[in-house]
Amino acid sequence: MGTLYIDDQPVEFQPGDNVLDAAKRANIEVPYFCYHPALGAVGSCRVCAMETVPSREGEQPRTVMTCTLKAQDGMRFRFAQSDKAPGVSKTMVEFYMTRHPNDCPVCDEGGDCHLQNMTVEVGHAYRRFDGQKKTYPNQLLGPLVWNTANRCITCYRCVRFYQDYALGDDFGAMGSRNNVLFRRIDDGAFDSPFAGNIITVCPTGTFTDKVFRRKYSRTWMLKKSASICAHCSVGCHVEPGARAGTLRRVVPNENSAVNQYFICDRGRYAPHASEAANRPLQVKVGGQLRQEPALAVLRQALAVSDARWGVMGSAREDVVTNLVLQQLASDLNAPFTAFTDPLTEVRTKTAVNLSLSAPSLQDIEAADCILVVGELTEHAPMMELAVRQALKQGKPVMMLHAAASLLAGMVRKQRSLQAQTQAPVLWAETLQKLISSLSQEQADGWAALLKNAKAPVLLGVAEVMPTAAIKALAELAAVLGEQARVGFALPAANSFGAAQVSQAGSSEQLLEALERGDINALLVVGADPMSGWQGERWSKALAKIQHLVVVDHIHSATVQAATVVVPSAAVSERNGVFINYEGRVQSFAKAYSRETPVLLQEELIALLSGDARARVQSQLLSMLGSVMPSPGSTGSRIKPATLPIGQLAEAVLGNGPALVLQGWHGEEEVAGFATELASLTPHDSVGIAPAYAKALGLTLDKNSRLTISVHNKQLTLPVSLSAQVAEGCVAVSRRAFAELQARLGDEVKLTAAMRLSEEPAAPSVVAHFTPLQGDNSNGGLRP
Repeated sequence: MGTLYIDDQPVEFQPGDNVLDAAKRANIEVPYFCYHPALGAVGSCRVCAMETVPSREGEQPRTVMTCTLKAQDGMRFRFAQSDKAPGVSKTMVEFYMTRHPNDCPVCDEGGDCHLQNMTVEVGHAYRRFDGQKKTYPNQLLGPLVWNTANRCITCYRCVRFYQDYALGDDFGAMGSRNNVLFRRIDDGAFDSPFAGNIITVCPTGTFTDKVFRRKYSRTWMLKKSASICAHCSVGCHVEPGARAGTLRRVVPNENSAVNQYFICDRGRYAPHASEAANRPLQVKVGGQLRQEPALAVLRQALAVSDARWGVMGSAREDVVTNLVLQQLASDLNAPFTAFTDPLTEVRTKTAVNLSLSAPSLQDIEAADCILVVGELTEHAPMMELAVRQALKQGKPVMMLHAAASLLAGMVRKQRSLQAQTQAPVLWAETLQKLISSLSQEQADGWAALLKNAKAPVLLGVAEVMPTAAIKALAELAAVLGEQARVGFALPAANSFGAAQVSQAGSSEQLLEALERGDINALLVVGADPMSGWQGERWSKALAKIQHLVVVDHIHSATVQAATVVVPSAAVSERNGVFINYEGRVQSFAKAYSRETPVLLQEELIALLSGDARARVQSQLLSMLGSVMPSPGSTGSRIKPATLPIGQLAEAVLGNGPALVLQGWHGEEEVAGFATELASLTPHDSVGIAPAYAKALGLTLDKNSRLTISVHNKQLTLPVSLSAQVAEGCVAVSRRAFAELQARLGDEVKLTAAMRLSEEPAAPSVVAHFTPLQGDNSNGGLRP
């Protein structure tokens, strides 16, 4: 830490700061365009000018660009007191405005326009240019991002984020000199899960939010709040903006401890599920709309005399809601769970128990060696963005995965041997071999990289990892020592909190009670068990009961089957508390109220007696360490209690190919109801490695189809041939899992079907398998 001087005012700076950083921290309004704290400086805009103060006799003052000058103790500059620097800034802003369109009154960047702010700041108010303006064609960039090319001032922020920071390769600068455009080679949606951030970094509105444009409002007319993203376990800080009781946009809310300046496209666009046309907004009883208040109908439903209740919360509901439901279940003498699937419950609790040293996103970026187990991009995109920061610095990143993944492709591009495809049932064995290799004096390969690392980070994806692999990853971290950090991407926003309130084996116990007929009524809040990994069991069990009361804000399969539907508030419409994958406690605040009243958390609390509310408050403070963070704060990190997990049989190495999840980075239970985001969901297909298909005797190409058979159900889908799918596995989407009523790791039969071109089908071949004997470095099965 040191001190420099601007206009004789002392300005403190941090190590690594440039002069512009120090000036901004001291609230000195220096104009700038190309600079961004996360992207650094390139000095291309020439706006952030200051004048040096000579320190030696005979030295002349110089005009310098402060974003490119590293802060040093004792430096002196003139800014407001300079005769030259303000003129340089004003001249450059006038230059940028030369061909800029005069569309401020109708521009959808109005109120958020950095160019507008800097123009006012430097005092430029009169346009002297009288020539013909150069215009450029806009490019169609899919349903999420809108391009207005004439507004560009060539600050290069967009391409610096997309290519240099997020490592995307389908967008860049084209042209030269004063004919530079920033675009894709072809029209269409971006490939990157972080493309929406070019909206955030663009200072002029060249790239804007296309979803926001369709229901646009000036930024100063929006109701806003400090909130938390509810669409993965990272818990990024966001700021929803609403008007007239409807969500209009979501933008990042800068937070240095979590997501810093950016969010993924899922976090930006999935919240628009709250505006889905089929969202439940009125109470329904027996399929008929009712005009009574939601709370009154819920009270009536719970007061049914012959009901024997069960209660289900959700890992996407916040901590307070689940604690209230747990207490309500106790009052009703009913079993309670916050999970819809026994296997997910076991894996989540195992991962939470072992998350004693979970790394933050900043820890991941600073790691000098990273091991990823599972498809991280598809489950926690912002964790994966942090891994990309290490990857672009040339730090070793290793990966075990079973299905195609964006990150796996990047790792292979850098070092082909550091990404291995392998069936999940073999991950634990591979990790144990790695642990054994660490004890050898001459460790090589992955073991050598981990052993020589000073700050290694191990990341797992709990939903797709067998519990043995979760434990082995934590054991590997323990062997590496205190410098190693291990963390897990959990299935949902509040999986950590849900694990804390659910008893061992709670979801299996509730499901079995329904199947036995011990329960004839079920209250479900914020969950969709009929579309999960145990969807078929839940559907059959729920068909037997008399009362199914569902509280939710999406039109899920469980809502459609309900006898009573009570509309609930979305995350941006209420207050709450989430605990992210690190154990970080973060609260969020209500941004707006809908014009049609929906059930709020405080109304749910009203179902409890005074004593029960006090118990909930005591449990909450005990769980959070007696501290309730304020909305927008970084929140404290808590250590999980040792959770009883229970026993559950998992898939073992069998005779047939295993189903693995082929995810998409925009996919999540709620995100599927966000129209524009869901429109980008890839078409269902069966992912299989070409070599594996050949070994099975299946003659396939990109025009082929495969029939998957499991549990007496069949599904025929196009083939996606990919070397990123592990041998012994076939990869399908969540939607295909739901249609097949299959579970992770289920064995299937494959049959070649009609080609897409409608040519005569080749003779059908059914693949038969025998277990692999001995070691297999590829981690698959052989026929």
